[in-house]
Amino acid sequence: MRLVVLSACQTALTEFERIPDEAIGLPAGFLHAGAAGVVGALWPVNDLSTAVLMSTFYRLLIVGTPEDGPLPPAEALRRAQRATARMSRDEIRTFVGSMASLQRAFRRWAGSTRGAAPPAEATKPFSHPYYWAGFTLTGC
Repeated sequence: MRLVVLSACQTALTEFERIPDEAIGLPAGFLHAGAAGVVGALWPVNDLSTAVLMSTFYRLLIVGTPEDGPLPPAEALRRAQRATARMSRDEIRTFVGSMASLQRAFRRWAGSTRGAAPPAEATKPFSHPYYWAGFTLTGC
């Protein structure tokens, strides 16, 4: 099986406004070219939450869990979305600490949300669907 992952902004959108009779877009193009499935985003996504989500997705897809082993793409994406939504600020900080390239993005993000987050987002900053729900799987 070949899976294409497009973790950039709006990669799962189709050209329905310009070509209303056809579903033309990156996912359809990759499926037509032989990919079994395509993961893409429906809206502009946050860099930090996307890094957390995609890292978790790949781990679940390739390594899996002790109980289930590697997961199918749909289940891996679902579990990655749930895990991202449930991460605490400290868990995000620990995750970012293991990835030096994300530390600057985390400091920028943490500084911009300090004191402004509602109570639910203060403890679980990525709980809002904006941070994880935009990713879809087409095919598979």
